[in-house]
Amino acid sequence: MQASPTSPKPQSFLSIHLAQFILAGFIITAVLIILGNGWFVASVFTLKKKSRTRYDYAKASLAIADAIGGVTLFVFNIPNLIWSLDTTGPKIKDYNEFVASHSLAPKVAIILLHFNYSSSVYHILYATVNKFIAIKWPFQANVKSTKQIFFHLAAVWSFSALATLPMWFPEARIVYQSELFSYMPTFDIKNVEGIVILTVGTFLLIVPYIAMTILTFVILYVLHFSNKKSQSMRRSGNSRKVETNFWTTMALMHLGFTLTVVPLLALVFLDIRRATTCTNGILHFVLNFIATMSGLVNVTIYSFRDRRFRHRTKTMFYKLGRINTS
Repeated sequence: MQASPTSPKPQSFLSIHLAQFILAGFIITAVLIILGNGWFVASVFTLKKKSRTRYDYAKASLAIADAIGGVTLFVFNIPNLIWSLDTTGPKIKDYNEFVASHSLAPKVAIILLHFNYSSSVYHILYATVNKFIAIKWPFQANVKSTKQIFFHLAAVWSFSALATLPMWFPEARIVYQSELFSYMPTFDIKNVEGIVILTVGTFLLIVPYIAMTILTFVILYVLHFSNKKSQSMRRSGNSRKVETNFWTTMALMHLGFTLTVVPLLALVFLDIRRATTCTNGILHFVLNFIATMSGLVNVTIYSFRDRRFRHRTKTMFYKLGRINTS
């Protein structure tokens, strides 16, 4: 419900105390996302070049993609939350008209947010495809050079940027939703241009996710079958354990993205189809906040599943401690 023009109360379904709690949650989440993923990138590039694997580079690139979510929280969501709590309904309506007409910042915000999600999808898809190639054609997978890995990662970033293309068109109208303290895209699905742009955007984001899901199940099945075969052939148990651990990690990364981001994307898509925005403010806010946590999922998984990352972290803390005490 919008406040009257004379009302000093802000346009929000939150009490001031709950809003302060959410503000603290936003700040803590943003700091953890940036520091956690930044720490992982630093832990990779502080290694000697010969000690880095091609998976280290891919994981570091994914960590950079995840860190974008923390940046958008700091640059857009947190300032929007502070502004919304001291703003009345008519001002928010006027701001929405300004946003829809010619404001650059909301367009940048929604492109960055979309880029954050698309880059995560394409990085996980790349890792999945890489492993599939390693299973089917192990020799070709093992002879890849560092230059080839960098070329592949450049392609991943390029496809991630391409997935944001629909947000650049004028038909992608950006609205500010005070319930979310964020910007959301809307498309006019009554005209052909809006339908085409929405279809292209859905294809560039949803198809990679579907491909990633199918490949994951295929590889898990192949690994299960090969493990049974290797047991009958007395294959090295250590080799089977390495493969199992790797795919447990990949499955957790896939599951983490599915649980944090996919529900929000589904709700946004339904809102666009209905030509409405934020049909359920509280539900939309909760899903939006959970989606921001996606930037913490992978670095948390590495902390528990990646023994090399834990070792590098201990080493870096040890070196920092020695510097501080010297």
